[in-house]
Amino acid sequence: PREGEWGQWIVKFEEEEEDWFNTGKDGMHNLEYADAIPSMADYSKMCLSHSGKKKRAAPPSVTITGPDQQGVVWRQGGAYNLSYDTTGHRNDISYLGFYLYDGDQLVATLGGSLYSRPHAPCTIVSVVPFDVPASRYYSVFVVGLGSDAKPVLHAGKWVLAARSPFPIRVLTCMAANPILQPPPGMFPSPMLVYITSATLNATIRFTTDGTIPSQSQGTLYQGPVPVQANRNFTLSAIAFRPGFDPSDVVSGTYKVLSVESARDETYGAQELAYAKTERLYKQVLEFAPNDAATLCNYGCFLEDVRRDFDGAEALFKQALMYDPKHVGTLCNLGTLMQEVRGDYAQAESYYRRALEVDPNHTTTIYNYGGLLKNARHDWDGAEALYKRALELDPTDVGTLCNYGTLLQDVRKEYDLAESIYKQALELDPGDAATLCNYGLLLKNVRRDFDGAEFLYQRALEKEPTDATTLCNYGLFLQNVRQDYVKSEQLYRRALACDNGHVSTLCNYGTLLTSVKKEYERAEAMLTQAPFHPTVLQCLEWVRQVHMIDKAEKSREKRRAKLQKRQLTGAARRCTVCDKILFDHSTRNRHMRVKH
Repeated sequence: PREGEWGQWIVKFEEEEEDWFNTGKDGMHNLEYADAIPSMADYSKMCLSHSGKKKRAAPPSVTITGPDQQGVVWRQGGAYNLSYDTTGHRNDISYLGFYLYDGDQLVATLGGSLYSRPHAPCTIVSVVPFDVPASRYYSVFVVGLGSDAKPVLHAGKWVLAARSPFPIRVLTCMAANPILQPPPGMFPSPMLVYITSATLNATIRFTTDGTIPSQSQGTLYQGPVPVQANRNFTLSAIAFRPGFDPSDVVSGTYKVLSVESARDETYGAQELAYAKTERLYKQVLEFAPNDAATLCNYGCFLEDVRRDFDGAEALFKQALMYDPKHVGTLCNLGTLMQEVRGDYAQAESYYRRALEVDPNHTTTIYNYGGLLKNARHDWDGAEALYKRALELDPTDVGTLCNYGTLLQDVRKEYDLAESIYKQALELDPGDAATLCNYGLLLKNVRRDFDGAEFLYQRALEKEPTDATTLCNYGLFLQNVRQDYVKSEQLYRRALACDNGHVSTLCNYGTLLTSVKKEYERAEAMLTQAPFHPTVLQCLEWVRQVHMIDKAEKSREKRRAKLQKRQLTGAARRCTVCDKILFDHSTRNRHMRVKH
């Protein structure tokens, strides 16, 4: 029965749970159909048979169906498939969130999926975080989420929820295999090879002489490995971490065909400077572990240079523990929540806290303006914040760039936006964000493609690892130049710098789907990407296009088969309904049943 409705029902419980029903009028039972899950306890299964005149549709539900076995074993850091099924539909549910529970305690978030196609078995790839305690049993919980990525409640309870019917044992895993970036191959110029591992605090050793590295053999990785011109070598790497088994040895051969030693020396010197800076941060924190300013600066370094977002977030929160009113930390943590995590409510709360401490903090003001513009679509509020920031500091390039973007994208005041971009470039000719946004204006509004490409190339010279610039230049080559090979290379470079860059994931997925027709590859890339609502929407679009393409190929195959049979005289049309019938027995059966 639906909530609030009365009727005569025969109610059978395999296991009674009195919280799920109460006695109503005339001694009949009023089922409160559990539009929420009351607890993490075992749920009763209800078998309902209606004794009245009119049957009601079953309420929407979600069930975890796989892996269909007992004693499932997962490992820390591993990626696993979870199968689930949904029935019915609720308009207030937008996503399904998957979580790992230890009894009643939430342990980790495993990802999410769109709730848009009921009655269809689906699969989600879940990654077990490394910080989940090992050698213990857990269960997976799926919860219906609204458009704000929060659980949908009714009467203080979850509307749509289910728990896995099988126990999951999480074990300690081996260290994640090292990743060589860029991948092995032939290159036109000297470059640097970065070696990373998904295992936090992992130690990496490598060799370049063909020997196999081990825990005691090989060079300790402390910075990128330079690849010189006119030289072939095989790079082998292995990762270790206390308490983990060693990773597999990953090897690859690199070959450089030409000489650009100046660039190699520049990159090498830059990485040495980064390593020296990081050592200084660690030395300072050894003597003053409670210094909020040092923790904040080190967090910014990890976020901007090392792309270690988890480490940066941990340092920001540690700084706020010692100084809850540290404006720089509040601002930087808000930016990380906004741009990396996609948690706009949390980001806004940090911005508000920072402005309560210092109402004239320029960086917080224009970052908050960016949140209002991009996430809240509050154009007037964003413009007011940009103008306020420029009153405090008219030479702030970041504010000028963001204000120009608002004028360009929202207000359509292209001349004013262009003048602001030029003003920002006069202050900082090498600002990659301004060069990139100015290039977008030249491409989309002025139709000056050569000028736009010049600005993109100039931005990449200044910031060769900026994922946004790489993404925008790749989109330019894809849509304007139709150079799909180079466009794909730029997308891959952007994801190597930031594997969770939302625009790159969506644009690359569009390229693989619309141009290359590599649907499985696009789905795999988007499925393994960090959780973000926009990425999930792109994944759903890819799947729909794939289904349409498969249906079209099936129709083409049927048309070809029909044409072949028509040529051979095997197919005929019914003289009554004009239906195509392929053989004699089919025609006889059709005439007997239909006519």
